[in-house]
Amino acid sequence: DKEQLRIQELVVQILALLYLVTIVPTSVQLYCSCLGFDNTLFSKIMAIRKSIHGKFHDRFMQRFFYVADLFMNTAYVNILYYINLTNIMQAATPLEAILNALALEYLFQIDEELGSSAWWDPDRRWIRAGSVEIILQNSIERDILKSPALFAQKYNIPVSDLIECCDGDLKLFHNFVQAVKDAKDVTLMTRDEILYERCRLLSVKKNNRRAMDNFDKQVTFFGGYPIERSRISPGKNDHAHGLFNNYRSYRTWSRWSSILYLSPVPELDKEIFCGRTSVLQQELEEEVPAFMFGGCPSLTESSFKLWRMSKDVLTLKSLGKSITYILHHRPRFLWILFEILYQSLRILCILSLALLPMFILCVIFAGFACLYDPELVPGNLVSDRLPPR
Repeated sequence: DKEQLRIQELVVQILALLYLVTIVPTSVQLYCSCLGFDNTLFSKIMAIRKSIHGKFHDRFMQRFFYVADLFMNTAYVNILYYINLTNIMQAATPLEAILNALALEYLFQIDEELGSSAWWDPDRRWIRAGSVEIILQNSIERDILKSPALFAQKYNIPVSDLIECCDGDLKLFHNFVQAVKDAKDVTLMTRDEILYERCRLLSVKKNNRRAMDNFDKQVTFFGGYPIERSRISPGKNDHAHGLFNNYRSYRTWSRWSSILYLSPVPELDKEIFCGRTSVLQQELEEEVPAFMFGGCPSLTESSFKLWRMSKDVLTLKSLGKSITYILHHRPRFLWILFEILYQSLRILCILSLALLPMFILCVIFAGFACLYDPELVPGNLVSDRLPPR
């Protein structure tokens, strides 16, 4: 029996060593990819998503599921490996230890196979739709476009001139009626758009269904909820008209043409060296990943950013910045409560990732001691299974 226990401890050491050289680097790489510090397509998309999250440009449910996705890809996986290592140590036989290790890997493979199935997301429609939406969210600042004070502050334009150019509308560029009117104004179209619009009108006049499908922009939905919402409240919300019409209320091109040149031309020396807050200075200081659509960052740069971000999270500096922003822009108790939950999960992710290799090393060192004397194992892990003397 002692020989069998030694064999079992040897199996545990082999599995723990395998976890140390495979699972730990994979967990670190996955964590960096989720934060946008990698050169993969997934990481570049997550970099844009992280930028939206940091600027509070996402909706509440988007924010919730982003946190859930980050947790499931980092802390959740690490917790499962903690549990699996504990089960392997408590296995009664070497075969049971191997089966426990294989069971978790099998569950992970089922999850990955489900996501890559042909019927789950044909042609990556959901991924493409989500990528288009977050790129638009990251580029279009809706809060500024419908606020005279914020727009005037950012672009250094008098509020009175803004309101005058927008026909007294306090929502500036956010006007659905004006957007529909401008969409039919040929003076605001290019030559190709004029030709396209005339072909569309001709196809409608002739009732040519085939031509209408080619020249009339079709509404595209990705899921059942937006479709049902469009049937219940048609015309009341941009999201009820498909993915590519989420911002059609902001297509007030006539107002854009009248306000485009109101902002003064910035002087580079004054904007940078005089300490003045301006659009140019904000763009230069804004921390957006430079490799979002370019090359891969160096290992030193990625490690420094990861360390700085982890330090801000663990010292609660990131939580303080987020709560301060919420109190100034979105003073709602639910947002504050959710931000505290989000920062707590980030702390859990960092700690689980940092403690995982230490836990595996403890298992390996304890196993080496048990190889020489199985009675050294405390509790009911091994010593309770020894035969009576």
